[in-house]
Amino acid sequence: MPGSLFLVGLLGLFSLADLRYRSIPGAGIFFAGAVILAFPADPWRVLAVVLAVLWGLNRWPGFLALLAAFQPAAWPVLLVGTGVRHGLIGGADLFALGGVAALFGWQAGLLSLLGVQGWLWWWRWRKRPMPMPALPGIFMGASVWLVIQWLV
Repeated sequence: MPGSLFLVGLLGLFSLADLRYRSIPGAGIFFAGAVILAFPADPWRVLAVVLAVLWGLNRWPGFLALLAAFQPAAWPVLLVGTGVRHGLIGGADLFALGGVAALFGWQAGLLSLLGVQGWLWWWRWRKRPMPMPALPGIFMGASVWLVIQWLV
């Protein structure tokens, strides 16, 4: 758990940098650290998430997404990967969500997507210009998941 707390703290720093600079060059390192940390606990989940991230970043055939779809932790990553393939979402957001899904599972990935939606509502309410950085929402969802795990 301390390693995952460190990675979520790093995700918080990345979200602050995303607000300031709109570019996160270390997101791939975050994803690699999450994969290394989570692989011994559940290798099938991690492999499915890695396959979903690679499918979203590259123009690989759709049957690879179908292979990843058998693991629920890859579902939110596949959804964001589709957005990356169409140019709607950045690759750093896919790396961040993939890291959260690899570390904590599908529940944290879903909460991260809900965090992005809440962040979008707040962003529009404050009448900020688009495009909106998604990493603060992913961080909010992962933080809520950690608090829920701490309480339960």
